[in-house]
Amino acid sequence: MLDPDFLLCELLPVPPEVATRAAAEISRCQACSADADLPFDWILADAMNRPGMFEFVLAAPVRCPLCHGAVTEKTLVDRVGGVEVISA
Repeated sequence: MLDPDFLLCELLPVPPEVATRAAAEISRCQACSADADLPFDWILADAMNRPGMFEFVLAAPVRCPLCHGAVTEKTLVDRVGGVEVISA
C-alpha cells in the first residue's frame, strides 16, 4: 500500500556539484559494510539544506570511496567521521 505522506513530499533534483559534495561525506556503503546505517538521502538533505518531506533525485549514482559501488538516494552509508560506539 502506498504511504499517503509520500504523496505530500516534493521531488528535488540534486545538482551534480551537490551530489559530489555529499559523496565526499561517505566513508563506505552497505555493499562493503554491514554497519552502514544512514540513508544517503539524509546526507543529501544536509548538503542541500532541505530538511523535511523531500525525495531527492540524483541524475546518476555517486560511487562509494571504498568499494566503488553505486550509491543511490536510498543506499545505506556511513558518514566520514561518524561516531563509533565501542561496547566494553
